Amino acid sequence: MRIPLIALATAAVVAAVAISSPAARGGVEAAVVRVDQVGYAPTETKHAYLMAQRSVLGARYSVINESGQTVLGGTTNRSRGSWNPRYSRISVLDISKVTTPGRYHIEVSGVVTGKSPVFRVAEPSDLFGQVAANNVRFFRSQRDGANVDTSLLRRKPSRLADRDAGVTS
Repeated sequence: MRIPLIALATAAVVAAVAISSPAARGGVEAAVVRVDQVGYAPTETKHAYLMAQRSVLGARYSVINESGQTVLGGTTNRSRGSWNPRYSRISVLDISKVTTPGRYHIEVSGVVTGKSPVFRVAEPSDLFGQVAANNVRFFRSQRDGANVDTSLLRRKPSRLADRDAGVTS
């Protein structure tokens, strides 16, 4: 008796959510705005991606600085295709004109709405220096044999008898 009741309750909740969703009511759908998590160099081409389940054509976007000022605005163009089954409409937002170093986010309004995470515009050394250092540290920690870096992960040299081991594919 409990299983049918749980199934009925679950079905009721799913139906209520589906009926109350903005898309079902013909309202504005929340979309996802993706940006480069590391950031962008001032002079590079910069793209963000507006991802939604329905047409994004004509949505307005604004790039906003940390002071709350809009530094760039635009309107989305046609969909460039699908990201996956959930996000069947993707629009590329060209934010290349944002060249002043700082922190920004993107807000979208109109046929869909959304807000990006904060992203940075900074010199490449500021953006990528720590990323490169983290990658080098990771690969150093993967060493094995006599040249293991004992300062990382408190590892000790191992596989010392494998000097004649061949490379396998």
